[in-house]
Amino acid sequence: MNINLWCCILKKKNLFLIALSLFSFVSISSLTFNNTSSKINDESLLIHQPASPPTLIYGVARNPVTIDPVDCWDIPSTKIIFQVCEGLVTYNLSDPNYGIIPMLAEAWHWHSPTEISFKLREGVTFHDGSQFNASSVIWNLERITWFCNYTGTLQYNATSWLAFPSSLYYFPDGVTPIISNFYSNSQYNITIELTDYYAPFLDLLTYVSSFILSPTSTPRWTYLDLTTDELVGTGPFEYEYYIFDVETRFHAYSDYWQGEANIEVLIFAIEQDDVSRNMGFLAGDYDFIDSILSFLFDTIIADPDLLLSGPYENLCYFYLEFFCGDETHPGLNVTWRKALQYAINYSYIIDGIYQGVVVRAPPAVPRMMPAYNSSVQIIDTDITKARQLIMSMFPVETSGLDATYPGTTEAGWVALATGAPLKTVELNRHYGNTGNMLMNQNMDEMFLLIGVDTFETVRMWGEYLETGENNPWDMEISYIGWCADYLDAYNILGSKFSNSSKSNFARLNDPYLQSLFEQSLTEPNATERELIYKHIQSYLFEISTPSHDWKYPHAPLFASQGYYAHHIDVTGYQYDPRRIVYFYPCELPPPPPPPPPGTFYLLSDDAGTPDLDGNCNLTWTISSNAVNYSLYSYHNNIITINGSLTNLRYQNAVAPYPVTGLTEGYHYFIAVAHNNHGDTLSNCLRITVEFEEEPPEVILGYNIIILCVLTGVISLVGIYSRKKKIK
Repeated sequence: MNINLWCCILKKKNLFLIALSLFSFVSISSLTFNNTSSKINDESLLIHQPASPPTLIYGVARNPVTIDPVDCWDIPSTKIIFQVCEGLVTYNLSDPNYGIIPMLAEAWHWHSPTEISFKLREGVTFHDGSQFNASSVIWNLERITWFCNYTGTLQYNATSWLAFPSSLYYFPDGVTPIISNFYSNSQYNITIELTDYYAPFLDLLTYVSSFILSPTSTPRWTYLDLTTDELVGTGPFEYEYYIFDVETRFHAYSDYWQGEANIEVLIFAIEQDDVSRNMGFLAGDYDFIDSILSFLFDTIIADPDLLLSGPYENLCYFYLEFFCGDETHPGLNVTWRKALQYAINYSYIIDGIYQGVVVRAPPAVPRMMPAYNSSVQIIDTDITKARQLIMSMFPVETSGLDATYPGTTEAGWVALATGAPLKTVELNRHYGNTGNMLMNQNMDEMFLLIGVDTFETVRMWGEYLETGENNPWDMEISYIGWCADYLDAYNILGSKFSNSSKSNFARLNDPYLQSLFEQSLTEPNATERELIYKHIQSYLFEISTPSHDWKYPHAPLFASQGYYAHHIDVTGYQYDPRRIVYFYPCELPPPPPPPPPGTFYLLSDDAGTPDLDGNCNLTWTISSNAVNYSLYSYHNNIITINGSLTNLRYQNAVAPYPVTGLTEGYHYFIAVAHNNHGDTLSNCLRITVEFEEEPPEVILGYNIIILCVLTGVISLVGIYSRKKKIK
């Protein structure tokens, strides 16, 4: 082979190597792009978590006081218990007359005016899986009557006391129990015997304190603890937990006898500040609220994603309660009660504070309730009359002052209140209630006009109720609202004014009034019973006959009109005039699933073209929304994830990922980005491995080819020289 031929061969070999290198470069650079539509053939290789369940967040203003139905007397607690527990009967909210219909009892029958039997619903279970039957109802009746101290042996300690609504289970004398006996006739039939005829007995069974709890999960002789115990009933939602000032959480009971609720997660989110709660609703923090500030009505109406409903007449009555005194604690006498009530600015409360979304209160019995007495004339603002009453009590101190308002001695009345007040009265407020705060501020200003000074005491809602129940003399004037527990007028009149009621914060003790209560509850004729209730309202509040000694234990303020607002996706809500919410009928569309991970690319920054040693690092770009990554390899192009692939890393791959020991040939790699809502495949990356040929031997640092060429040239020269000599 001569030099020219050798060079030609070398040139051809170099061209081949160059071509091979170019082919390898194209091979390693070729990318197969796959996106979110790529198939996952073997689902077992990937983890899919379900989308977020339908969740409704209800913005509430108050913490509950209890989760035990037997001791429940407040609206925040009642709303919680209504989601979890049920009674034997309930009201039909679709009926304009709110007729009583079956709930856990399928039917009932009066054997006599004092004996009734109930056929119980079969196939109902408590949330703990135990069966609802006659024995569970009897157990609950024993528990109710125990905490109402029917036996007279109730233990008073930190976990046991007389139930707050115990007066509901007694006749007006506070001594005679309504229920005298109860027993089981069969597994699903019970009988209850009454001490005497009690007209609203079925109504009483609709109230939350008569709801049925699981005997398996409920302490028998102690109350459920608000923070540590679990409320277990038969209702549509299971109770999970309550955290003070944060939330109460529930989830749908899958085995509910009327069918599982559409709402899977229900949250009562607590925000005591009215403004913050309303603004949170506008910001989307809550799906539903029902204590709406009137100045936001137009904003809610203008928002296409929100709905405002109302006004609805309800069964709630808001008032100022005046402590009348008892045997050991002097209170405000009737003259003081009248004078102070004349000095209240009712128009400001209705139109200024509540912007006209409330109306002047009835005489205790709501307008929607049978037996409402529309003829009663109640006290309205009249500073002149208030001053006349004050001057009748303090003729010396008010000498020289003008009773007329506005009059000639306005500064003198104010100076009297600020310098030597005729009386200093306590105004009470429950924390976070903006209306209560503004009301007290206005009363402070108004009472200056009649020579009276004030001071304010602020309590959390639970303490507020407890003080009124046990130490009402510490709450001289207190603002409170009352919503009917059931739809008989005695429920409001008896609860607020009966001697036996713990909700009688005024502590009005009037024998004639007590006799009227007793007469009403044993009157079988509904019309006659309503006439008694109307007379009670007149006896308590009528102002048009000054010669009569009316009582005035309350200053009726306003009757609320119900409004509620919710996101447009919430459907099926049914208004309850008792201001109780019940979310079982509601529906929410399932939320759109969050996006799966975004598009991303698998790369190798250090793989050769071709790769000459079978070792490299795999990296990838960031996939938006990804939680973690997996890596797979195969000997062919990868378009699906299935069991034939080699799983390099499953949901814990971290870049750069080292790959070592690859054999000669083509190797294919793919990454998968994961989150709870899907998986996204990267491009398929191909790496070509071609090991280097053995390099030529080197002698003394010289290339073997060069040495061979030189040797050949020298040989040719030598041969040529020898031939020349021979010639």
